[in-house]
Amino acid sequence: MGMGNAFVAIADDGDAFYYNPAGLTAVRKIRIDLQPVKFIPTQDLYDEFKDLDQLMDDVEAIRESAEPLEDPTLEDERRRVTRKMKRLMRGNLGLDMASPVRVIVPLHIGDYGVAIGGIAHAWSDSRVHVRRRGLNWSDFVKDTLDDEVIYNIMAEASYGVAAAIEVPVAPLPLELSFGLAARRIHRWQMSDEDDPLGMEDLLNPYGKDGIEGTADDFKERYFDPEDPLASVSEVKGYNVDAGTIASFGDTINLAVALQNVVGKVKDEKFPRDLQVSAAVNLAKVPSPDIPMLDIILAAGLDNLNETWERDEIVDTARLGLELVWKLPLMALSGRIGSNHGHMTLGAGIQLMFLDFDYAFYGDQDANWHAFSLNLAF
Repeated sequence: MGMGNAFVAIADDGDAFYYNPAGLTAVRKIRIDLQPVKFIPTQDLYDEFKDLDQLMDDVEAIRESAEPLEDPTLEDERRRVTRKMKRLMRGNLGLDMASPVRVIVPLHIGDYGVAIGGIAHAWSDSRVHVRRRGLNWSDFVKDTLDDEVIYNIMAEASYGVAAAIEVPVAPLPLELSFGLAARRIHRWQMSDEDDPLGMEDLLNPYGKDGIEGTADDFKERYFDPEDPLASVSEVKGYNVDAGTIASFGDTINLAVALQNVVGKVKDEKFPRDLQVSAAVNLAKVPSPDIPMLDIILAAGLDNLNETWERDEIVDTARLGLELVWKLPLMALSGRIGSNHGHMTLGAGIQLMFLDFDYAFYGDQDANWHAFSLNLAF
């Protein structure tokens, strides 16, 4: 993520399951990845969490007042709460969390190699934003009555297998790797995207007709506040990814990957995504070869099967630069990139089998902060 997701031609660890299964052959010994922490909030959610205690104190003070809207001693509290609500209305609140387990078993004989792997992945994605509607009133409260709250809460569990082979191409210093990955997907979702929730729905739980138990009731249209999980829908599906990597020694990689060769959840097909990518390790160029340093420059284009529908090539471009300083028992890394024109940054520290990483990641929806702890054995 810190490299703008320009990882298709690198894919030399457990992330090969997602980016390019051909990269599994880059693993040289049995590897088990456990990722107990992967926490990715949007910038807006991160900002709101920072002063959450202040908001709770202000709300409590207002709630305890006999005249919450008129009490002159609560003017500052009302101003802060109103300002907070305005920020929430403009913000994009989202949170991704994941906990994957990945196993890779390689076998190399000379320049030939094969690798098989398995993955189990639990993931959740929660997003809430307010869509402005209606006239702009001078009164903030009146303004909110026309607005819509759109929520999408998803949880997913998937498990799958992958396999890759590596063959040399004589007499060139070239190895070709080919890989396939297949997953079974279980997804649970609760959303109002097809029928957005309006502020007036929160104020009138029995709908426009005011009669309890009819089809326009809040809990009939959205969810029962006393049992929200009863409205969660469950679907199942699968997908298959494929990829290839051409490696010229430790210096240059060229790659092609096709995500979702086939795949769907229930009746919804996943769109195919054709990607091409290249990466060069500038520290491994024959002169000079810097043994304790990797300087990896990567670039890629995705959604090439839809390029003709796009106006600018920047919409498909991913660029990234990574510097890794290798020390005894540890390694330090820094990353910078561009994800479809959105800036990304990252840093990491690896201590033996512990890998701590952070990334600031931008996409078309929001800016994200990503924190992860990975245990690799």
